[in-house]
Amino acid sequence: MKKPFLTLILFNLTFGLTLPTTSTRAEEKTRVTPSQVIDQLNQLSKMREGLASSLVGRSSQDPITADTFQKVCAPVGKALREWASSSGVHAQQLATRFRNPTNQAQGTDAKLIQAWEKDPSQLTAVFTSVRDGKPGMQIVQRIPVAEGCLQCHGEKSSRPDFIQKKYINDQAHSFRVGDLRGIFSVWIPDES
Repeated sequence: MKKPFLTLILFNLTFGLTLPTTSTRAEEKTRVTPSQVIDQLNQLSKMREGLASSLVGRSSQDPITADTFQKVCAPVGKALREWASSSGVHAQQLATRFRNPTNQAQGTDAKLIQAWEKDPSQLTAVFTSVRDGKPGMQIVQRIPVAEGCLQCHGEKSSRPDFIQKKYINDQAHSFRVGDLRGIFSVWIPDES
C-alpha cells in the first residue's frame, strides 16, 4: 500500500504535478505582515506625492478637470484597492473632512484622525482590532497634504469647477501643506 503512494509522489515530483487539495482560494493567499503593509503604504504615498507634484504651478490657462483627477488622484485609490484584493486585506483611504461620503472615517479611525490632527509626529499605528466580528490587525498611516494637493484641497472658493459641482457637501478643503488630509487604513484578518 505504501509503494503506490510513494510512486504517485515520485511521479508528481518528476512531472511537476501537484496533489489535489481542498483549500479555498482565500486560504491560498499568503498572509501579509504589518511590515509588508507599511512598505506598500509607503510606495502608495510616494506615488501620491509624485502625481500631486504634477499639479504644482498650474495656471488658470490649464485648469484642473475631472480628467486631471482621473490621472492624478484616482490611480492611488485604484492601486490600493487592487493591492488589497490580491493580498486578502481590507484597505481604505479615510478622512473626517471628506469629499466623497464613502471615504468618511468612523469609529476608531475617526478618533485616530482627530488625535493625529493635534500631533503631526504620528505617522503610522499598528494595533489589534475587530471588523465585522472578526479579530485582526489594523495598520494606519498618515496622508499629509502636499503642495500639489492644494489645487483641489486648498481654499474652498478656489476649488476646481468640477469639484464644486459634483461634491456639493465637500468638506475636503481649506487645508495647508503638511496638514493631515486623511489616513490609509488597512485591516488584516487573523488566520484562525
